[in-house]
Amino acid sequence: MKTLKFLLLFFVFSFPAINVVAQCDSILYHDGAMESQFGSSTSGDHFSLMVRFTPAYYPAQLCAVRAYFRNADANSTFKWRAWSDPSGAALGGVTPIYLSPVAFANPAAGGIADQTYEAYCDLSSANITINSGDMYVGVTQTIGWFGLGIDNSPNNSVAVDRQWQLQMGSWATLASVAINGQLGITAFFEPSTVGIAETNTNESTIVVYPNPATDYITIESPISSLTEIATIEGQLIRTLISTNSKTKLDVSTLPCGVYVVKVKTEKGVTVRKFIKE
Repeated sequence: MKTLKFLLLFFVFSFPAINVVAQCDSILYHDGAMESQFGSSTSGDHFSLMVRFTPAYYPAQLCAVRAYFRNADANSTFKWRAWSDPSGAALGGVTPIYLSPVAFANPAAGGIADQTYEAYCDLSSANITINSGDMYVGVTQTIGWFGLGIDNSPNNSVAVDRQWQLQMGSWATLASVAINGQLGITAFFEPSTVGIAETNTNESTIVVYPNPATDYITIESPISSLTEIATIEGQLIRTLISTNSKTKLDVSTLPCGVYVVKVKTEKGVTVRKFIKE
């Protein structure tokens, strides 16, 4: 690994084998390439498309969700939605636990034909948590046809009972309504019992971006500071002393998940979290 020129000290620990899978979907549910889309003439919060997720740990909190859209109506809007199924019966959601209080503009509304558009929402403050079983996560149509993206290639049979439609209160798998493919929905989970929350000291200028991150993160902090990067479970990954107000770190080799950045200065400790996609 290359030593970054603006770090006075850079200890690299071997990346631990992380059992926590914060990002649920990827290969199993979709590969990010949407070949088609699906919607309904039913709107007004009465039609939803959802994916059944089984977190790798409990209690599990839904901290973010991402969806892909194509060929939506020009005025299309949608809401994020979640249901719980404590027994994991895979018969459709059992208890509604979240519906966005306001509708969001569809990123594909009025967009280029057959182009995939992405929407992302941070739900960490909504406290959407389950203690067992599955969580159904997706989007509901509010105004106009919303064109939720579908990955038709490959159409893995293992995911057939993961793709769901909720219409006028009735649940059905997409396969049962003759719709093939995997819905373009990603859910990001983190343990809700870890007790790690973002905190602030008088160093209010400490920021970590982009979030989510894929290849690099930038940490803006005072020049004299000790920074620790750890997993959400507290396993230390990197320690560094910064001699620059902006520190750019390569996180491309980190497994997908939620990570904690602790910045220690003479004024105290500031905690930030970021998602590695």
